[in-house]
Amino acid sequence: MLWFARGSASLFSVAAERRGRERQAAEELGQWKTRVEERKPLDASPAAITLATLVTPAELEQLEKGAGDGEA
Repeated sequence: MLWFARGSASLFSVAAERRGRERQAAEELGQWKTRVEERKPLDASPAAITLATLVTPAELEQLEKGAGDGEA
């Protein structure tokens, strides 16, 4: 094991223990809030979703360049 890896592991352990104690104290005081990320509906047409699943980003870029030139 590298010399700095041993020190990092113990530092992470101490930090994790401290976070755990802070969380427990906050929970006991009713101050701990768990964040729940709300999923937002996808704002894209069904055609755009289908195209995104069938075409790579590079191919999509090529299509967009061609559409600007009047080609398709």
